[in-house]
Amino acid sequence: MPMASPLPTTASAPATILVIDDHPTNLTVAFEQLESQGFTVATAKTGVSGLQRARVTRPELILLDVMMPGMDGFETCQRLKADPTTQTIPVIFMTALNEVAAQIKGFQAGGVDYITKPIQIETMLARVKTHLQLHHLNQTLEQQVARRTEELSQTIAHLQNTQQELIQSEKIAVLGQLVASIAHEINTPLGIIQGATANILSAFHTTLQQFPTLWATLSPQQQTDFLALLHAALDQPESLSSQAERQLRQHLQTQLTDQGIAAARPIATQLTLLRINTPTPYASLLRDRQATTILAAACQIVMQYQNASHIQQEVERATKIVFALKTYSHQHQFAEYSWHPLTDGLEVALMLYQNRLKQGVTVHRQEAPKLPPIWCNPDEITQVWVNLIDNALYAMNQQGTLEIVIYAEGDRLIATLTDSGSGIPSDIQNRIFEPFFTTKPRGEGSGLGLDIVQQIMHRHQGEIAMTSAPGQTTFTLSFPLSPDQPTV
Repeated sequence: MPMASPLPTTASAPATILVIDDHPTNLTVAFEQLESQGFTVATAKTGVSGLQRARVTRPELILLDVMMPGMDGFETCQRLKADPTTQTIPVIFMTALNEVAAQIKGFQAGGVDYITKPIQIETMLARVKTHLQLHHLNQTLEQQVARRTEELSQTIAHLQNTQQELIQSEKIAVLGQLVASIAHEINTPLGIIQGATANILSAFHTTLQQFPTLWATLSPQQQTDFLALLHAALDQPESLSSQAERQLRQHLQTQLTDQGIAAARPIATQLTLLRINTPTPYASLLRDRQATTILAAACQIVMQYQNASHIQQEVERATKIVFALKTYSHQHQFAEYSWHPLTDGLEVALMLYQNRLKQGVTVHRQEAPKLPPIWCNPDEITQVWVNLIDNALYAMNQQGTLEIVIYAEGDRLIATLTDSGSGIPSDIQNRIFEPFFTTKPRGEGSGLGLDIVQQIMHRHQGEIAMTSAPGQTTFTLSFPLSPDQPTV
């Protein structure tokens, strides 16, 4: 049977493979063939010496003979799996025992696959490369998940430990109010990551136990069709509406029935899970007596990929939240001015308020193309956006529409923020920029928010204005595009 081309390994250095076999000829053949493929090869002639070599060389994979004098391969494998230093190394048995009972015993001992003797070189190399890649991918995924989870957990712990200290200023008082929602926003991807990791590990163990045997039963054409099926499934959208999924399943079942394929209904269900639109290219698989088993294996592999994608998406999401938090909470000892887009601070503010906004506020943004930057202290501009958005959310009671418009007009950059709240009573509109003036209940506001915004605008040679009526309050910010550039 021709060997299917395996995916290339991603390891940066040649993998080390330990071969344990008491037969010198077998050792020589395995050593030469593996070394010719660029692997580093270590050998041992007994189970005892094999255990010692495994601890010293820490190979990425072990080829282990079953029938050896003294300690046989099954016992050797059990001891490898009992040793913390070697228990994660995948073991492939080499055996002349074809009985199912012997194969089951090998898997129970901790083996991931087996090769029957006399050894077919192509089969051995294919199995070795497949399990090396699976081992490498699993290690990489576990390391990334552990690292990201630790980073996110540390961020949450830091937020909780420093909340009381941070609320000493108006800026940190706002951050203190946001801690709960930010922690929720970080916990959400953590939960998704945890669930996706559990799914991957479950599917991974199932694949390791069942896929090698299944793959060996497929013809070359079926192997080609199986890989094509995987690629087609990975190119499809992960989710469909219930109606679209039902229509696809009915369409597939009709096609399968017309083509005379048995078990049309369960096969249609599995193809629907894989988002395959037509069964015709995969006829060699679908007409096989174990078609449902083959499709189940494909679903397991696709699920691992999809869950890994979910992890990546959620890590990116959490990273953006942490970046926004760090950007907002960071404070220079001295003001640092430079040219920055006005929208940078807006993006940070919207990310910080993401959890509260999505509870019932629709955000409309209208920004002119190619907006010029402004000469500013970016930390203070972020503070302006945070204070205005916080006031708008309070005015709307978390329900309504927030409209943000930014455009250039002459030598000024203009930004307006309009909320659909109840409006500011006319008799207090002339007081809203006074320090310590607030309409919020005691404990919910210091009355410094708009005063701080006004001071920041003045330091940037800008202006702030407000108009208000029931159902529409607008704050207008105006920045010079060619200011006298302050250095502190």
